[in-house]
Amino acid sequence: RDNFFENKLQIGVTFRPNDQVSVFWQFRGPNYQRWGVQPESVGGDIRNQVNVYTRALYGEVIFPFGTIRGGRIVEGLAGTAGGLASLGYTPGWGSEFLYMNPFDGGDPIDGLTYTNKWDNGFGLAIYYVKPASYWGQNPEDYDWGDVGPGFFTGDTHQFKDNDYDAFGIEGSYEWDGGGATLGVAYHRDITNPYVEKNNAIYINPSISQSWGAFALHFEAMLGWGKTTISREFTGLDPSVDNTFRSEGLGLYLDGVYNYGAGDVTLAAWYVDGTGLNDRKSHDLVGMNDFAPFLVAYYDTTLGTGIYSNNLGWGCYDDVCTRNGGPYAPNNPSDQNMWAIAVLGNHQVTPEIRLNYGVGFFNLVEPNYRVLISPEGGAERWFTQSKDLGWEIDLGATFQILDNLWFETQFGYMFNGKAFDVPEFTDGVYTGTAKAKDTFAWANVLAFEF
Repeated sequence: RDNFFENKLQIGVTFRPNDQVSVFWQFRGPNYQRWGVQPESVGGDIRNQVNVYTRALYGEVIFPFGTIRGGRIVEGLAGTAGGLASLGYTPGWGSEFLYMNPFDGGDPIDGLTYTNKWDNGFGLAIYYVKPASYWGQNPEDYDWGDVGPGFFTGDTHQFKDNDYDAFGIEGSYEWDGGGATLGVAYHRDITNPYVEKNNAIYINPSISQSWGAFALHFEAMLGWGKTTISREFTGLDPSVDNTFRSEGLGLYLDGVYNYGAGDVTLAAWYVDGTGLNDRKSHDLVGMNDFAPFLVAYYDTTLGTGIYSNNLGWGCYDDVCTRNGGPYAPNNPSDQNMWAIAVLGNHQVTPEIRLNYGVGFFNLVEPNYRVLISPEGGAERWFTQSKDLGWEIDLGATFQILDNLWFETQFGYMFNGKAFDVPEFTDGVYTGTAKAKDTFAWANVLAFEF
């Protein structure tokens, strides 16, 4: 239960000395500063110490054979996107809060990209990006919060490589009224000193087709990976199997009808989740930059993560935690769900636009289970329900002046049985605590220049 104000300044600058060369610079300040919060130095919020920072800064050069970009690029742009985004389609409902990039991220990312689209309809995108990199040689150089130095067993280990690298290539073909893409990517992430090897391969196909006022859009993401846990850092016995395999499957499909003053979308999506205590996990594909509903999927603070993903919860207190514990879920819900939704917007007047949505959400696999047997009784388990519930959203955007607009967005989620929590008295199971419904009301007043 919370209410607050935040302010931010967001500026994008383009330097273009000629038609072939450009430099794009995005900076922000303050960084989503929350009113009334003290600096971190006195126990407050670190965001109130960041006055101005560069979010993205990259150069672009247009050659006859294609476009090359390099620098800190916002992920999902400038060649790092895939699938429907490459075809120019990003589902959205004219809202500052609601948008959908099914399998693309939205964070700044360092990289080098090449893109080109030819007159015959074919296109090509190649990219190398580095989402993360550490530079310390000893475990003490790693920032692990409250864990502190000496957490790892090999305190004097010299790191040879501690980067997260990703390579990708995507081909596309567009025709009158539609298009298709097929992308392949390789990810290598060994930023965690616990991990000796961590590799994954992804395949990302998509297709789009329109027939006048109707359009269909489909995108899929498939992944296969393998992780090898370091014996040196974890102290694993040589007899222990330290290799884990991962998979991932994500599907997105929508149908859109545009009636002139607005449109209506029927959308469905599926991301396979990992089962309990499943050595072969299914968490390679997620929908982290995916916000079709205010409460269920998004943080209402435009990116600060205060409420961050109502559906991406783990467990409660003594039951388990999101990242560990005796009944750990090992699959947040943005990697473990299926849903169906109706969303749309309607232009009431040139200055007023309404948007709305109704969605139903389910887990693919339960996130956790708890032993609830009374003392001396037969073994019984409480297994989480798959029913996450449903949500209804309603919002409006008002163009008050040419450079001033206001948006209000309300969402109410009827939480399902998946949020029920088992209760115990003196170690004996006494039933479940029902989760109350959840709502959020978010507003933004923006001055643009």
